Amino acid sequence: MNNSYQLQDSKSKRIISLDIIRSLAILFVINTHASDLTYLYDKTTKTVLGLSELQRLFSLSLHVIGRCGVPLFFFLSGYLILPRDFSKPGVITKFWKNSLLPLVITSSIWGIIYYFYGVICDGKIFDWGRLLREVLYFERYEATHFWYIPVIIGLYLFIPFVSILLSKVEHQIVLKLGLFSLLYMTIPATMNPLLNVLKLNFQLTPILDLSWAGGYYGLLVLIGYLFYQKGSLLKHYWLWIPIGITCFSFLLWQEYFCFTHQYAYDLWYNNIVLIILCMSMFAIILPIKKIPIPNLFTWISKHTFGIYLIHNLFVDYYSKHTTLINYHKFFYLLIISSLLSLLFVWILGLNKKIGKLMILAK
Repeated sequence: MNNSYQLQDSKSKRIISLDIIRSLAILFVINTHASDLTYLYDKTTKTVLGLSELQRLFSLSLHVIGRCGVPLFFFLSGYLILPRDFSKPGVITKFWKNSLLPLVITSSIWGIIYYFYGVICDGKIFDWGRLLREVLYFERYEATHFWYIPVIIGLYLFIPFVSILLSKVEHQIVLKLGLFSLLYMTIPATMNPLLNVLKLNFQLTPILDLSWAGGYYGLLVLIGYLFYQKGSLLKHYWLWIPIGITCFSFLLWQEYFCFTHQYAYDLWYNNIVLIILCMSMFAIILPIKKIPIPNLFTWISKHTFGIYLIHNLFVDYYSKHTTLINYHKFFYLLIISSLLSLLFVWILGLNKKIGKLMILAK
């Protein structure tokens, strides 16, 4: 969510398509948190099942769309960072100093803020030991969306070495090994919900240790790199439109099928069909050169990490202080948390030192 890049347009210093992707990605992330707290997809309640047919399709569509945000961020990391030359002396240390260290410091500050938010607003018991373990990354942060932080820190630690390796290995080998690893890790997660619903007493459980691949998050980063290297992926980019529509339709059907059979399927980022859907979005947007109000997308793009850090405070707080339900509640949470996040990020960015410390403002 916090990748800097050199761009094609010497005047604007930006690639507008990447700004669009990043802006949409953060909107999808806010969408998924607002819809999660509205429809409770991870629970076998009547929150979804009790809706009308149209409302049920709407709520499940939000779930699918929202889940597209994080893969797009991982694609961007691979597209922007992996092609860099890390082989020269001092480059890796400079990357860690300029990109990784500020990420750790800023995330820790907000981790502490969320911890005290839980104590003050949710009545959680204050525990110095837990707070210390969270700051040192020995326990998961209180903020639910902070699962992403340890993942991206781990990727930033090792991504320079992966970049060097990729520069010395044939792309065909990378493609074949990456495709095998991706399918092996994601097909079980895609198929098992359906197998559960059908009560076939048959589950796919991967037992090969492919952790050196970085898990499926690392492979999402690799997909972004392949988009950078393989122009053929964009040669007939319009073909990605029917692919994306097909993937979205399948995911919507999959969720509908599971929920109507009393199985709460909480779609996650290890679903291969979701990954292909996100690839189609990436491929369709990447060729865009011009768009109305580009400055808006550029500003949001520059501040996505700050928006990511702060938005869930508003989503959580207003979710607990509203009597609205269903789509009224969703739009309320989406709009108010988006606007307040933009406002607070803008305020914090007015002071360069505070902005750099609190939201990694550029």
